Amino acid sequence: MSEILKKLRADFEMVAEHALDRKEWSQDDFKEFGAAIKAAADSNDLAVLILWARDMAIRANHILYSEMVIRSVEAGMRARIEADKAAKAGAK
Repeated sequence: MSEILKKLRADFEMVAEHALDRKEWSQDDFKEFGAAIKAAADSNDLAVLILWARDMAIRANHILYSEMVIRSVEAGMRARIEADKAAKAGAK
């Protein structure tokens, strides 16, 4: 159960930081999610912990995937810009 809690906490931290930074969550939302997860951990109810862990893992995975896509698109854009600059410099 300790491994589930570690992963749950790590995912919750990532999800909360992302949601708070983007104003998707208020501080009250953060506190409410945190309290619900803490209550689940304190209850030692494995089924409830697994549900919370699954939910946070899905949300964290979505964040990571989105960030990877954004970075990939940005890298492609930078590469095209550099290629255009090189082509223009070679044409002079």
